[in-house]
Formats: sequence, structure tokens, C-alpha cells
Amino acid sequence: MNGVEFYEKPLSRKNYLIRLFYEYVWFWFWSRNKDVDYWISMHDITPNVKAKHRYVYCHNPAPFYSGKPLWKREPSFELFRLFYQYFYRFNIHKNDGVIVQQGWLRKAFCEKFGLNPSKVIVALPENKPGIIGAELDCQAGSGSKIIIYPAISRPYKNFEVLLDAMALMKPYGIKLVLTINGNENRYAREVRTRCQQLKNVELAGFLNQADFLQLYQRADGLVFPSKLETWGLPMSEFKRFQKPIFAADLPYARETVGNYRKVVFFHPDDPVELAQHLKNFVKGGFAERNPSPAMEYEPPFAKNWREFIKLIGLVSIHKKPLYEAV
Repeated sequence: MNGVEFYEKPLSRKNYLIRLFYEYVWFWFWSRNKDVDYWISMHDITPNVKAKHRYVYCHNPAPFYSGKPLWKREPSFELFRLFYQYFYRFNIHKNDGVIVQQGWLRKAFCEKFGLNPSKVIVALPENKPGIIGAELDCQAGSGSKIIIYPAISRPYKNFEVLLDAMALMKPYGIKLVLTINGNENRYAREVRTRCQQLKNVELAGFLNQADFLQLYQRADGLVFPSKLETWGLPMSEFKRFQKPIFAADLPYARETVGNYRKVVFFHPDDPVELAQHLKNFVKGGFAERNPSPAMEYEPPFAKNWREFIKLIGLVSIHKKPLYEAV
């Protein structure tokens, strides 16, 4: 790759203590004699480094989770959520800019860490078309609707509201496909046990990108009840197919969906409301909403990574080689 050198530190993946050693100790000694123009940390933590310009990309929303505590189901998540806010905070004011994916995260970072909004850059993730793969055997039956929820087995993904809603949908011709197999962890096993009583729910297991896109193509709608996301990527991908989306009424979902017309929002803890929307959908009564105004972001803002690189001045310094590599 033209203009790019790689320095790999595989031990940093062993555990967080080793990673923090690199972030706060090793990087400092490595950078102090390198005459670094720009240091862009891509994974939340602001390291100790010597550089003319410093940026950190913050894409883990765990510290901003506001749902019911998950100590019983996933204590590791609760510990991670509590401690990660301190990793975020340490050194954060030393950056020239903090990069986030959505406007609500900019506001949350400013409120929680006392940042000036002018130093928090909203940089939207790019949604590039993928390749359609082989067909999947996920037929719901003659005349039935298929809705999908692409998600991993984590409690904040909120499978409960879907299962409660699908229990109410037994008399109706609709099938829900989940992308877990029920063996991933304790929470997945709980979901699998509940699904044994629901013939209208299928566990499809892990899918690669090609199979995901094929599933999007075959599905009649997508439901996304997650209580915590930086960006609801499946919703962005599914919008290309111009099909209905049922989304949790939360800030991340409203920003991701934007002015898309074929969407209804529901309270993430209300299966009765969701079931009513699904009943209307099955009966052909899904109503498109009036288009909302396009989301407008205050500067600093970049609609993709190329704009971000221009925004911070990297193109003017390194010009074509680095621009092409990114």
C-alpha cells in the first residue's frame, strides 16, 4: 500500500492491561523521536503520545447505556460500562478533536466529559454496497411475511421485546428470523429456550456478508429493538431495499433512519405496541410516514472518511499517497 507502513503489536489483543501499557507507556516512548504530524487513535482511548495533532475515534456507546441494569445477565458488560467511561475521560482534552458517528453522541460526550462541541467531529460511517450471495432457506410459508433482526446475542440487543411480540402474533402469518443459533452464551440459550415455544421464530445462526444481503433481499421487513448502538448498521443496509423497518424509538435509530419513509418507531419495552404495528403490516396497513427534514449537523462534520481527512488537513500535508490509502 503506497505511503503506509505497518507496526503490529499482537500482544495488545491478549488483555486490557497489555493494551493499556501500549496506550499509555509504549506509545509515548515510541512517538517522542518520530516527529509525528497526526496521531489518530481509532479505538476510543486517548494515549500518551507526542504529536503535533491528536484525534481519537470514539465508537463504543457502552458508557451511555441507560436501560435496565444487566448485572444478572451480563455482569461483564456492567463492569465494562462503568470503567470504560474513565478510559474515555483520561487524556480526552488533549485531543485536537474527538470523532463520533452521530449527533446524539456528540451531545453526550460534551455533557459527560465537558468537551466543547467545536472539538467533537461527527463523521458518518460509509455504507457501501455488498455482494448478493446464495439464497437462504428462510421461507415463512405461503402468504406469510418474513421479518428479520440481524444482531449478536447481547442482552442490550433486547430480544425479549421481539419474543413477547411474536407470542402475540401466533395467529398471524408472520415469521421472525434471528441471526443467532442459541449456543453463543447464556443469554442466547435463554432466547433459544423461549423460541422453542414459538414456531414463528427461526434461529438462522451466524451469516457472512453475502448471506446477510441475501436475507435482506428475501425479507419483507426488518425489526431493530436494540437499546444501545453507535450506528444501527443493519438499518442503513436494509434501507437500500426500500422495505419497511420497525425501529426502537431511540436517538441512534432516528439518526440512522433519517428521512426514510418506510419506518415506524416503537417503545423498546412495549411488545404490545410492536405487535400492533406488525398486525397492521400483515394486514397490508403499513403506512409510510411523511418524510422528515434531512438531519443537519453543526460543524465540524464530515459525511465520510475522505471529507474527514480533508477537514483535519491531512490531505494538504501528505497529499495523494495517504489520501488514496485511506
